[in-house]
Amino acid sequence: MRRRFVLSLSVLSLLIGVMLMAGWIHGQWRSDWFRWQGADQKANTFRSVQLWCTTSGINLLWFRYDFEVPGKAFAFEQRCSNGYEYHISPSRSSNPFAATGSFFNRLGFGCRLGAMIHEDAVDAGDFIPSDGAHSFRNSGAHLPYWALVPAFLGAGLPSVRAFIARRRRLRRLAAGCCRSCGYDLRATPDRCPECGTVPDGGAH
Repeated sequence: MRRRFVLSLSVLSLLIGVMLMAGWIHGQWRSDWFRWQGADQKANTFRSVQLWCTTSGINLLWFRYDFEVPGKAFAFEQRCSNGYEYHISPSRSSNPFAATGSFFNRLGFGCRLGAMIHEDAVDAGDFIPSDGAHSFRNSGAHLPYWALVPAFLGAGLPSVRAFIARRRRLRRLAAGCCRSCGYDLRATPDRCPECGTVPDGGAH
């Protein structure tokens, strides 16, 4: 059971690695953008996660907007769903954190955890006066492809090895050979004289 679970995770990692590699190649010509958003009417909070596949890596931005006037979080979500954009897209060809100068930033990694900012009912940035008083936090991160692709593909190697081993066993069985060592069992079909493996259905 545990081995099956590990292999399932390995297959998933391999698929993600292939998708990241495809995004890396595709990102050299076009930046794909994905967004997930939603409003909690009870808490009067709007949240969103945005993801860009750029030339250098993946830009991940997440937002939280808290409104004091009841119903404004849902109204803000409706505005966004109708085409209102509440973000500034990062450059397709750059890491927005590279300019900060640290060692990890120069390697392509970056993270910014924004502080919660409170504003009154004024027309500022993404908001309009009717939104009323509100607070917002914008955070982001950048993950380079050169680190993501090898990590996910490497974690997918166990599934590749398991697939190759299974194919090898099937070929050996079809050819009348031992599934473990490949010894020809046509003369001794009940037990492998080389490694002692008993074929499926053989005598014990």
